[in-house]
Amino acid sequence: MNPRTRNRLLLPLTVALAAGALAYVSLHREEPVDFSTQVKPILNKHCLACHGGVKKQGGFSLLFREEALGKTKSGKPAIVPGDPDHSEFITRLTHADPEEWMPYREAPLPNDEIELLRKWVEQGAE
Repeated sequence: MNPRTRNRLLLPLTVALAAGALAYVSLHREEPVDFSTQVKPILNKHCLACHGGVKKQGGFSLLFREEALGKTKSGKPAIVPGDPDHSEFITRLTHADPEEWMPYREAPLPNDEIELLRKWVEQGAE
């Protein structure tokens, strides 16, 4: 194949590949989780009674971001922004042992709420 024919074929192929990559990224981009409208209502309903303000069960409070990201009595950070698998917060929400899962002595959170909290932590827990 001569260079001129190759160049004529290469440009449309390159454009098509770039357009496909852009479409793939656009379709698979996750919407950011909104703390105020999505996360805060879950925390208010299930967590703040024991982990907010004066009450800091296990040394963990969700009232201020600095406290939520700090180490708990166990020595582990409760929330590791960007890493839900190493966040004690998510571990406790999904623990199989009723003595370990949160909320303590309550029914586990619905899976969709846990997944939303996991996604929030994954996105940086802002």
